[in-house]
Amino acid sequence: MKKTTLAHTGIPLLILLVGLVSYSNSLHGSFHYDDITSIVQNPGIRSLSPMRVWTENNPFRFAGFYSFALNYRLSGLDDVRGWHAVNIGLHLLCSALLGLLAGKLSGERGYGVGVMTGVLFAAHPLCSEPVNYIQARHVLLYSVAALWGVISAREWFEATSRARRVAAAAGVLGAIALGGLSKEVGLFYVPAGIMIYLMVFGHHRLSGSARVRWCIAIAAVTAGILCLVWYKGFWGMVFSRNVHPVLGETSFSTRVVTEGRVFWEIARMAVPDASLLNVDHRVALANSQTWWELAGCAAPLAGIAGLVAAGLWMRTWAPYPAFMLLWAVMGYIPYLPGGRTAELLVEYKAYLSIMGIAGFAGWMLGLMGRAVGAMAGARWGKAAAWGLCGLLAAHCISETRERNRLWADDLTLWGDAIKKGPSNLKRANAYVAAARYGQMLQGDPRNADAWNNRGAAYAEAGDYSQALSDFNRALNFAPRHAGIYTNRGIAYQKMGDCDRAIADFDEALHLDPRHAEAYNNRGVAYHSRGEYANAINDFTKAIEIDPERAAVYNNRGSVYGVMGDYDRAIADFNAALAIDPRYAEAYRNRGITYSQKGDTEQAREDFAKARDVASIPEEKAR
Repeated sequence: MKKTTLAHTGIPLLILLVGLVSYSNSLHGSFHYDDITSIVQNPGIRSLSPMRVWTENNPFRFAGFYSFALNYRLSGLDDVRGWHAVNIGLHLLCSALLGLLAGKLSGERGYGVGVMTGVLFAAHPLCSEPVNYIQARHVLLYSVAALWGVISAREWFEATSRARRVAAAAGVLGAIALGGLSKEVGLFYVPAGIMIYLMVFGHHRLSGSARVRWCIAIAAVTAGILCLVWYKGFWGMVFSRNVHPVLGETSFSTRVVTEGRVFWEIARMAVPDASLLNVDHRVALANSQTWWELAGCAAPLAGIAGLVAAGLWMRTWAPYPAFMLLWAVMGYIPYLPGGRTAELLVEYKAYLSIMGIAGFAGWMLGLMGRAVGAMAGARWGKAAAWGLCGLLAAHCISETRERNRLWADDLTLWGDAIKKGPSNLKRANAYVAAARYGQMLQGDPRNADAWNNRGAAYAEAGDYSQALSDFNRALNFAPRHAGIYTNRGIAYQKMGDCDRAIADFDEALHLDPRHAEAYNNRGVAYHSRGEYANAINDFTKAIEIDPERAAVYNNRGSVYGVMGDYDRAIADFNAALAIDPRYAEAYRNRGITYSQKGDTEQAREDFAKARDVASIPEEKAR
């Protein structure tokens, strides 16, 4: 008994030690992108009043936002160590709970498998984003809830006394509450985790009718959760066609097949290699227009289904690895529809999935140790398993610490993104520029131009909420700056809010009646609303003020084309191309107009030119 107690005490202690070594160099990292609006500039976390935190933030993320409020009260914004310490602590808690669960589920050799699973997860570099990125605390919290829920459910089934059952039931309810208050997808994970446990381990201790009753109860809870989510409008966000300023229009099916490929990319990143990690993985949407493209899209989803089938097949003779396989798939299921996000591949979304992969790796190490033990003796088998685990853990620690170093500030983080691929270049450069303006603002926080320029950089990166926040700060110090109103109007326009955009352009033109950029962008907004006469009028005024802007001619030509005035449209596209002969969009629009006029040959020639100039990298931004 004493030996067992010491062993189970060693599970969390060794895991915590490995986790602390992995993240001891991450305490001084700065706030990053969404941290700015959710924490640094969020008045909703300036009070410890639960009602204020609830009403001024997303209620489905109350637990995370209230923890931000506590951090703000204890550490302020100048000392980031307290903020990082909480994220590190939650990761260590997840690692210890995973090790405990793995130990309980893996049978006689549970101690070894539990420790190896927890150690590999605690040190894995793919976990570095949710630990270093403060805003990802929501993910850490729903992960705690998912593990807590399964452990509590198992205790309920194993309980031999009424008191233990009551305590276990309270644990399940508490886990559901924490999941629901951590993030929208957190509502899914606790019942889903318990369902997987029932499917894999339930047949050992439950009759068929008992399993049916449990499944009905869990299905009822899940149905209630889905009704709540539907009520809040998230269901429509998932299944509708979404228009995103970066990705454009995306359908539910397109996002699902794309995210199917992303799942396997995450599986590839389970190889502990920091060079595979990136703050800005750019993923092209799946294209299923032809049969071979459709087959290529279907293959990743078929592979995911194959993992589920393998898990269900293994559950009778190898329940522990079956559970971990199904857990790895479950971790990514809610993210398959994509939703309104440009980041289809985000590393923190892999957090629960990597738990399953770590659990499967721990089982494989144990299996290898037993195989070696059968040939060379039990002592050699243990030495082989623990030795390999130690080497893997040491490698993971090294890779994680390297990744932590890059999370020190935006300059190093996005500088790394620039090095790792040209697809990241535009967005990464925008974030680097924003970071430099942020450094300028530390010395001069009342510099309206710096706030405006940082907002423009965030808008270039597609982070419009942060851009709006910076433009608002700029207007506090320079309320009569027409350029700031124009930039804010462009951000509203990119977000699809044409009414606010036009109001800002109106204010800019009130302050500066010869602001050509405001006329041009107000014309674009009028075009979006179908007010073609107003759009033509604004584009014409912009051309009168600045006749050398190719984009304005192209914009006016597009409106003439919609109105059916093809000759004027072609004249404007010709004018745009005379100013900028490499303007691919003008060639494309002129080709469309020629096609509408019935001049197929000229249209085909313009489309070819559009492809040619688009394939040549520009020497400088237009």
